[in-house]
Amino acid sequence: MNVIYNATNIILFLGAVQGIILGLVLLTKSKRNRMANRILALILFFFSGSISLHALAHSLSIPVLTDYHPLIIGIGLINFGPLFFLYIQSLTKPDFTFNRYQLIHFIPFGLILFAVVMVSLIFPGSEYENRFQEAIFLGVFVLSPAYIAASIPLFSRFSRRIKQNYSSIEKMDLSWIRFLLFCFVSILVMIVLIHLFTEDEHIGDYVWILTSIVIYLMGYFGLVQPEIFSGNLNQFGQETSISQKKYQKSTLTDSMAESCYRKLKAVMASKQLFLNSDLTLPVLAEELNFSTHHLSQVINERTGQSFYDYINSRRIATAKEQLLNPKNDHLGIAAIGFDVGFNSLSVFNKAFKKHARMTPSQYRNKA
Repeated sequence: MNVIYNATNIILFLGAVQGIILGLVLLTKSKRNRMANRILALILFFFSGSISLHALAHSLSIPVLTDYHPLIIGIGLINFGPLFFLYIQSLTKPDFTFNRYQLIHFIPFGLILFAVVMVSLIFPGSEYENRFQEAIFLGVFVLSPAYIAASIPLFSRFSRRIKQNYSSIEKMDLSWIRFLLFCFVSILVMIVLIHLFTEDEHIGDYVWILTSIVIYLMGYFGLVQPEIFSGNLNQFGQETSISQKKYQKSTLTDSMAESCYRKLKAVMASKQLFLNSDLTLPVLAEELNFSTHHLSQVINERTGQSFYDYINSRRIATAKEQLLNPKNDHLGIAAIGFDVGFNSLSVFNKAFKKHARMTPSQYRNKA
Protein backbone atom coordinates (compact mmCIF):
# COMPACT_ATOMS: atom_id res chain seq x y z
CA MET A 1 0.00 0.00 0.00
CA ASN A 2 2.89 2.38 0.77
CA VAL A 3 4.13 1.88 -2.77
CA ILE A 4 0.70 2.88 -4.09
CA TYR A 5 0.56 5.95 -1.85
CA ASN A 6 4.10 6.96 -2.87
CA ALA A 7 3.17 6.59 -6.54
CA THR A 8 0.04 8.65 -5.94
CA ASN A 9 2.07 11.41 -4.26
CA ILE A 10 4.49 11.47 -7.20
CA ILE A 11 1.55 11.87 -9.60
CA LEU A 12 0.16 14.67 -7.46
CA PHE A 13 3.53 16.45 -7.29
CA LEU A 14 3.97 16.19 -11.05
CA GLY A 15 0.47 17.52 -11.56
CA ALA A 16 1.14 20.44 -9.22
CA VAL A 17 4.35 21.32 -11.06
CA GLN A 18 2.54 21.19 -14.40
CA GLY A 19 -0.18 23.45 -13.00
CA ILE A 20 2.38 26.02 -11.83
CA ILE A 21 4.16 25.94 -15.19
CA LEU A 22 0.88 26.31 -17.07
CA GLY A 23 -0.10 29.21 -14.82
CA LEU A 24 3.21 30.96 -15.53
CA VAL A 25 2.69 30.42 -19.26
CA LEU A 26 -0.76 31.98 -19.02
CA LEU A 27 0.72 35.00 -17.23
CA THR A 28 3.77 35.58 -19.41
CA LYS A 29 3.33 34.03 -22.84
CA SER A 30 -0.27 34.48 -23.87
CA LYS A 31 -1.20 37.90 -25.27
CA ARG A 32 -4.87 37.03 -25.71
CA ASN A 33 -7.58 37.19 -23.04
CA ARG A 34 -5.11 38.71 -20.60
CA MET A 35 -7.49 39.38 -17.74
CA ALA A 36 -9.13 35.96 -18.12
CA ASN A 37 -5.72 34.26 -18.20
CA ARG A 38 -4.57 36.08 -15.08
CA ILE A 39 -7.61 34.88 -13.16
CA LEU A 40 -7.21 31.37 -14.54
CA ALA A 41 -3.54 31.41 -13.52
CA LEU A 42 -4.57 32.28 -9.95
CA ILE A 43 -6.98 29.32 -9.95
CA LEU A 44 -4.16 27.05 -11.14
CA PHE A 45 -1.80 28.38 -8.46
CA PHE A 46 -4.40 27.84 -5.72
CA PHE A 47 -5.07 24.27 -6.74
CA SER A 48 -1.42 23.44 -7.41
CA GLY A 49 -0.54 24.74 -3.96
CA SER A 50 -3.36 22.75 -2.37
CA ILE A 51 -2.34 19.57 -4.20
CA SER A 52 1.31 20.06 -3.20
CA LEU A 53 0.38 20.66 0.43
CA HIS A 54 -1.83 17.57 0.47
CA ALA A 55 0.94 15.41 -1.03
CA LEU A 56 3.57 16.81 1.37
CA ALA A 57 1.36 16.14 4.38
CA HIS A 58 1.09 12.48 3.40
CA SER A 59 4.76 12.12 2.45
CA LEU A 60 6.46 13.83 5.41
CA SER A 61 5.87 13.07 9.07
CA ILE A 62 5.68 16.67 10.21
CA PRO A 63 2.96 17.06 12.89
CA VAL A 64 2.23 20.72 12.14
CA LEU A 65 1.89 20.02 8.42
CA THR A 66 -0.21 16.91 9.00
CA ASP A 67 -2.54 18.63 11.47
CA TYR A 68 -3.08 21.93 9.72
CA HIS A 69 -2.94 21.18 6.00
CA PRO A 70 -6.71 20.46 5.71
CA LEU A 71 -7.41 23.81 7.35
CA ILE A 72 -5.06 25.69 5.01
CA ILE A 73 -6.42 23.91 1.95
CA GLY A 74 -9.99 24.66 2.99
CA ILE A 75 -9.22 28.35 3.43
CA GLY A 76 -7.64 28.45 -0.01
CA LEU A 77 -10.51 26.62 -1.70
CA ILE A 78 -12.95 29.24 -0.42
CA ASN A 79 -11.56 31.42 -3.22
CA PHE A 80 -12.33 28.95 -6.00
CA GLY A 81 -15.99 29.93 -6.40
CA PRO A 82 -15.39 33.70 -6.68
CA LEU A 83 -12.37 33.24 -8.96
CA PHE A 84 -14.25 30.88 -11.26
CA PHE A 85 -17.20 33.29 -11.42
CA LEU A 86 -14.88 36.19 -12.30
CA TYR A 87 -13.15 34.02 -14.90
CA ILE A 88 -16.46 33.33 -16.64
CA GLN A 89 -17.28 37.04 -16.51
CA SER A 90 -13.93 37.92 -18.06
CA LEU A 91 -14.63 35.51 -20.95
CA THR A 92 -18.22 36.50 -21.59
CA LYS A 93 -18.21 40.28 -21.02
CA PRO A 94 -16.27 42.38 -23.53
CA ASP A 95 -15.95 45.33 -21.14
CA PHE A 96 -14.89 43.30 -18.10
CA THR A 97 -12.33 44.91 -15.80
CA PHE A 98 -11.30 43.92 -12.30
CA ASN A 99 -12.12 46.71 -9.85
CA ARG A 100 -12.34 47.22 -6.11
CA TYR A 101 -16.08 46.44 -6.04
CA GLN A 102 -15.36 42.85 -7.04
CA LEU A 103 -13.30 42.37 -3.90
CA ILE A 104 -16.61 41.84 -2.12
CA HIS A 105 -16.55 38.27 -3.46
CA PHE A 106 -13.51 37.56 -1.27
CA ILE A 107 -15.02 38.81 1.99
CA PRO A 108 -15.76 35.21 3.18
CA PHE A 109 -12.08 34.35 2.67
CA GLY A 110 -10.97 37.37 4.71
CA LEU A 111 -13.44 36.73 7.53
CA ILE A 112 -12.57 33.05 7.81
CA LEU A 113 -8.84 33.75 7.74
CA PHE A 114 -9.23 36.39 10.45
CA ALA A 115 -11.35 34.06 12.59
CA VAL A 116 -8.86 31.20 12.27
CA VAL A 117 -5.94 33.41 13.25
CA MET A 118 -7.81 34.82 16.26
CA VAL A 119 -8.92 31.40 17.50
CA SER A 120 -5.39 30.02 17.10
CA LEU A 121 -3.98 32.92 19.14
CA ILE A 122 -6.64 32.93 21.86
CA PHE A 123 -7.32 29.18 22.12
CA PRO A 124 -4.17 27.41 20.90
CA GLY A 125 -4.52 23.66 20.55
CA SER A 126 -8.24 23.72 21.36
CA GLU A 127 -11.10 21.80 19.77
CA TYR A 128 -12.20 24.99 18.06
CA GLU A 129 -9.67 24.32 15.30
CA ASN A 130 -11.40 21.06 14.34
CA ARG A 131 -14.75 22.79 14.35
CA PHE A 132 -13.34 25.54 12.17
CA GLN A 133 -12.05 22.95 9.75
CA GLU A 134 -15.53 21.46 9.40
CA ALA A 135 -17.08 24.92 9.06
CA ILE A 136 -14.59 25.95 6.39
CA PHE A 137 -15.19 22.88 4.25
CA LEU A 138 -18.93 23.40 4.70
CA GLY A 139 -18.38 26.92 3.38
CA VAL A 140 -16.50 25.51 0.39
CA PHE A 141 -19.39 23.17 -0.45
CA VAL A 142 -21.90 26.01 -0.12
CA LEU A 143 -20.03 28.83 -1.83
CA SER A 144 -18.59 26.87 -4.76
CA PRO A 145 -21.97 25.50 -5.99
CA ALA A 146 -23.54 28.93 -5.43
CA TYR A 147 -20.95 30.65 -7.62
CA ILE A 148 -21.11 27.87 -10.20
CA ALA A 149 -24.90 28.32 -10.34
CA ALA A 150 -24.41 32.09 -10.71
CA SER A 151 -22.07 31.45 -13.65
CA ILE A 152 -24.64 29.48 -15.66
CA PRO A 153 -26.82 32.50 -16.66
CA LEU A 154 -23.69 34.20 -18.00
CA PHE A 155 -23.53 31.54 -20.72
CA SER A 156 -27.04 32.20 -21.98
CA ARG A 157 -26.46 35.97 -22.06
CA PHE A 158 -23.12 35.40 -23.78
CA SER A 159 -24.76 33.21 -26.41
CA ARG A 160 -27.41 35.86 -27.15
CA ARG A 161 -24.82 38.61 -27.31
CA ILE A 162 -22.51 36.94 -29.80
CA LYS A 163 -25.47 35.92 -31.99
CA GLN A 164 -26.46 39.58 -32.14
CA ASN A 165 -22.99 40.63 -33.30
CA TYR A 166 -21.26 37.78 -35.14
CA SER A 167 -22.11 35.64 -38.15
CA SER A 168 -19.60 32.90 -37.26
CA ILE A 169 -19.37 31.81 -33.64
CA GLU A 170 -17.58 28.45 -33.72
CA LYS A 171 -14.38 30.05 -32.37
CA MET A 172 -16.38 31.46 -29.45
CA ASP A 173 -17.78 28.15 -28.31
CA LEU A 174 -17.43 27.78 -24.53
CA SER A 175 -19.02 24.33 -24.31
CA TRP A 176 -15.77 23.08 -22.80
CA ILE A 177 -16.51 25.18 -19.72
CA ARG A 178 -19.92 23.51 -19.39
CA PHE A 179 -18.13 20.17 -19.43
CA LEU A 180 -15.70 21.36 -16.76
CA LEU A 181 -18.60 22.69 -14.68
CA PHE A 182 -20.14 19.22 -14.77
CA CYS A 183 -16.78 17.75 -13.70
CA PHE A 184 -16.43 20.18 -10.78
CA VAL A 185 -19.96 19.44 -9.55
CA SER A 186 -19.26 15.70 -9.82
CA ILE A 187 -16.06 16.09 -7.81
CA LEU A 188 -17.88 18.05 -5.10
CA VAL A 189 -20.49 15.30 -4.87
CA MET A 190 -17.72 12.68 -4.65
CA ILE A 191 -16.04 14.56 -1.81
CA VAL A 192 -19.30 14.81 0.13
CA LEU A 193 -20.01 11.10 -0.33
CA ILE A 194 -16.49 10.16 0.75
CA HIS A 195 -16.75 12.41 3.79
CA LEU A 196 -20.11 10.89 4.80
CA PHE A 197 -19.53 7.22 4.09
CA THR A 198 -15.83 6.46 4.57
CA GLU A 199 -13.03 7.34 6.94
CA ASP A 200 -10.25 6.20 4.62
CA GLU A 201 -8.29 9.42 4.09
CA HIS A 202 -6.31 7.95 1.20
CA ILE A 203 -9.41 7.78 -1.01
CA GLY A 204 -9.17 11.55 -1.15
CA ASP A 205 -5.92 11.18 -3.12
CA TYR A 206 -7.86 9.94 -6.13
CA VAL A 207 -10.22 12.89 -5.87
CA TRP A 208 -7.20 15.21 -5.93
CA ILE A 209 -5.89 13.43 -9.03
CA LEU A 210 -9.23 13.89 -10.79
CA THR A 211 -9.37 17.52 -9.68
CA SER A 212 -5.87 18.17 -11.00
CA ILE A 213 -6.81 16.64 -14.37
CA VAL A 214 -9.88 18.88 -14.65
CA ILE A 215 -7.95 21.98 -13.58
CA TYR A 216 -5.21 21.39 -16.12
CA LEU A 217 -7.73 20.75 -18.87
CA MET A 218 -9.23 24.08 -17.93
CA GLY A 219 -5.79 25.68 -18.12
CA TYR A 220 -5.10 24.13 -21.51
CA PHE A 221 -8.40 25.25 -23.02
CA GLY A 222 -7.89 28.70 -21.55
CA LEU A 223 -4.49 28.86 -23.20
CA VAL A 224 -5.74 27.90 -26.67
CA GLN A 225 -9.01 29.87 -26.45
CA PRO A 226 -8.83 32.60 -29.11
CA GLU A 227 -9.58 36.23 -28.35
CA ILE A 228 -13.36 36.39 -28.30
CA PHE A 229 -14.00 40.12 -28.17
CA SER A 230 -11.37 41.98 -30.17
CA GLY A 231 -11.24 45.38 -31.78
CA ASN A 232 -13.22 48.38 -30.61
CA LEU A 233 -15.62 46.89 -28.10
CA ASN A 234 -17.72 50.04 -28.00
CA GLN A 235 -18.89 49.28 -31.54
CA PHE A 236 -20.88 46.30 -30.43
CA GLY A 237 -24.51 46.68 -29.58
CA GLN A 238 -25.96 45.94 -26.22
CA GLU A 239 -27.39 42.55 -25.45
CA THR A 240 -30.74 42.36 -27.19
CA SER A 241 -33.52 39.90 -27.74
CA ILE A 242 -36.52 39.72 -30.02
CA SER A 243 -38.72 40.80 -27.12
CA GLN A 244 -40.38 44.19 -27.67
CA LYS A 245 -39.60 45.16 -24.07
CA LYS A 246 -35.97 45.65 -25.03
CA TYR A 247 -36.91 48.38 -27.49
CA GLN A 248 -39.51 50.38 -25.58
CA LYS A 249 -37.07 53.28 -25.16
CA SER A 250 -35.54 52.99 -28.61
CA THR A 251 -35.18 56.15 -30.71
CA LEU A 252 -35.76 54.18 -33.92
CA THR A 253 -38.85 55.46 -35.76
CA ASP A 254 -40.99 53.43 -38.16
CA SER A 255 -39.70 55.37 -41.17
CA MET A 256 -36.09 54.87 -40.09
CA ALA A 257 -36.72 51.15 -39.57
CA GLU A 258 -38.33 50.79 -42.99
CA SER A 259 -35.46 52.65 -44.65
CA CYS A 260 -32.90 50.53 -42.84
CA TYR A 261 -34.64 47.29 -43.75
CA ARG A 262 -34.95 48.25 -47.44
CA LYS A 263 -31.28 49.20 -47.55
CA LEU A 264 -30.34 45.98 -45.76
CA LYS A 265 -32.15 43.82 -48.32
CA ALA A 266 -30.68 45.79 -51.20
CA VAL A 267 -27.12 45.49 -49.91
CA MET A 268 -27.54 41.80 -49.20
CA ALA A 269 -28.83 41.21 -52.73
CA SER A 270 -26.22 43.33 -54.50
CA LYS A 271 -23.04 42.86 -52.47
CA GLN A 272 -23.87 39.54 -50.77
CA LEU A 273 -21.89 40.52 -47.67
CA PHE A 274 -23.11 37.36 -45.95
CA LEU A 275 -20.55 35.41 -48.02
CA ASN A 276 -17.87 36.96 -45.80
CA SER A 277 -17.34 34.42 -43.02
CA ASP A 278 -16.02 37.14 -40.69
CA LEU A 279 -18.98 39.49 -41.14
CA THR A 280 -20.02 41.21 -37.91
CA LEU A 281 -22.85 43.52 -36.94
CA PRO A 282 -20.58 46.61 -36.71
CA VAL A 283 -19.20 45.95 -40.21
CA LEU A 284 -22.70 45.65 -41.65
CA ALA A 285 -23.92 48.69 -39.70
CA GLU A 286 -21.07 50.78 -41.08
CA GLU A 287 -21.95 49.65 -44.61
CA LEU A 288 -25.57 50.75 -44.09
CA ASN A 289 -24.62 53.88 -42.14
CA PHE A 290 -26.82 52.85 -39.21
CA SER A 291 -25.99 52.31 -35.55
CA THR A 292 -25.42 48.74 -34.43
CA HIS A 293 -28.27 48.96 -31.93
CA HIS A 294 -30.79 50.19 -34.51
CA LEU A 295 -29.66 47.63 -37.08
CA SER A 296 -29.93 44.83 -34.51
CA GLN A 297 -33.44 46.05 -33.63
CA VAL A 298 -34.50 46.13 -37.29
CA ILE A 299 -33.22 42.59 -37.90
CA ASN A 300 -34.89 41.32 -34.72
CA GLU A 301 -38.25 42.94 -35.37
CA ARG A 302 -38.50 42.60 -39.15
CA THR A 303 -37.18 39.06 -39.49
CA GLY A 304 -37.77 37.60 -36.02
CA GLN A 305 -34.14 36.45 -36.01
CA SER A 306 -30.86 37.35 -34.39
CA PHE A 307 -28.07 38.74 -36.56
CA TYR A 308 -26.38 35.31 -36.53
CA ASP A 309 -29.52 33.45 -37.64
CA TYR A 310 -30.40 36.09 -40.24
CA ILE A 311 -26.97 35.94 -41.92
CA ASN A 312 -26.95 32.14 -41.81
CA SER A 313 -30.42 32.01 -43.35
CA ARG A 314 -29.10 34.04 -46.29
CA ARG A 315 -26.13 31.70 -46.55
CA ILE A 316 -28.38 28.65 -46.51
CA ALA A 317 -30.64 30.14 -49.21
CA THR A 318 -27.60 30.66 -51.42
CA ALA A 319 -26.33 27.17 -50.60
CA LYS A 320 -29.65 25.69 -51.71
CA GLU A 321 -29.33 27.44 -55.07
CA GLN A 322 -25.80 26.14 -55.50
CA LEU A 323 -26.78 22.59 -54.51
CA LEU A 324 -29.52 22.60 -57.16
CA ASN A 325 -27.32 24.09 -59.87
CA PRO A 326 -26.12 21.30 -62.25
CA LYS A 327 -22.92 23.27 -62.82
CA ASN A 328 -21.95 22.55 -59.20
CA ASP A 329 -22.37 18.79 -59.37
CA HIS A 330 -18.61 18.39 -59.26
CA LEU A 331 -18.39 20.38 -56.00
CA GLY A 332 -18.54 18.64 -52.66
CA ILE A 333 -20.81 19.69 -49.79
CA ALA A 334 -17.90 21.21 -47.88
CA ALA A 335 -16.82 23.33 -50.86
CA ILE A 336 -20.29 24.80 -51.20
CA GLY A 337 -20.45 25.45 -47.46
CA PHE A 338 -17.17 27.35 -47.56
CA ASP A 339 -18.28 29.28 -50.65
CA VAL A 340 -21.38 30.65 -48.90
CA GLY A 341 -19.50 31.81 -45.80
CA PHE A 342 -19.24 28.91 -43.35
CA ASN A 343 -15.90 28.09 -41.76
CA SER A 344 -16.45 24.37 -41.21
CA LEU A 345 -18.49 21.52 -42.62
CA SER A 346 -19.98 20.62 -39.24
CA VAL A 347 -21.31 24.16 -38.70
CA PHE A 348 -22.68 24.22 -42.26
CA ASN A 349 -24.48 20.90 -41.76
CA LYS A 350 -25.93 22.01 -38.44
CA ALA A 351 -27.15 25.36 -39.78
CA PHE A 352 -28.55 23.79 -42.97
CA LYS A 353 -30.46 21.19 -40.98
CA LYS A 354 -31.87 23.91 -38.72
CA HIS A 355 -33.18 25.96 -41.65
CA ALA A 356 -34.04 23.21 -44.16
CA ARG A 357 -34.97 20.36 -41.80
CA MET A 358 -32.50 18.11 -43.63
CA THR A 359 -28.78 17.89 -44.31
CA PRO A 360 -27.20 19.38 -47.45
CA SER A 361 -26.60 15.87 -48.82
CA GLN A 362 -30.22 14.90 -48.29
CA TYR A 363 -31.35 18.14 -49.93
CA ARG A 364 -29.19 17.55 -52.98
CA ASN A 365 -30.24 13.89 -53.31
CA LYS A 366 -33.90 14.74 -52.88
CA ALA A 367 -33.70 17.42 -55.55
